[in-house]
Amino acid sequence: KGIGGNTIVDLQQRWEDDVIYNSPDILSILIGINDLHRVLRKVELWEDYTPENFRKRYNSILKRTIEKLDCKIILMEPFCITTDKTDNFRGIVLKELENYIEVVEEMSKKYETELIKLHSIFQNHLKHREPETFAPEPVHPNQTGHTIIANEILKIFKKW
Repeated sequence: KGIGGNTIVDLQQRWEDDVIYNSPDILSILIGINDLHRVLRKVELWEDYTPENFRKRYNSILKRTIEKLDCKIILMEPFCITTDKTDNFRGIVLKELENYIEVVEEMSKKYETELIKLHSIFQNHLKHREPETFAPEPVHPNQTGHTIIANEILKIFKKW
């Protein structure tokens, strides 16, 4: 159950109803870019979304999931589909996103989940194609972008 614009705080608040209650066999989680945006824009209560707090909340969610459910888990890196490395907002997002990606990788190792390195995958594609091939703007994929994500999920399903 995905809700556009959600953050780790939102996810944590609805986790029991949306995930634990439904007892899924397979769970995929993609979260983090909105947290970063809140921090960079200094939105109200932005401190709740720092990488440190992102780590604490993500850990809490996964710990509760492992304790209550027997399901396969896929974590996905947050991503930004841009090659802009200037000092403008997109360039800053690319730089700061690494902190959130590091948390996702850490959680994947800690809880022994599958990990899809979406940011790295999109960045590799951007070596050969323009960002608009995958998204009209950096964080909301179009059909091509979603196809790339779906193919990565299918690779994991094939392993299982």
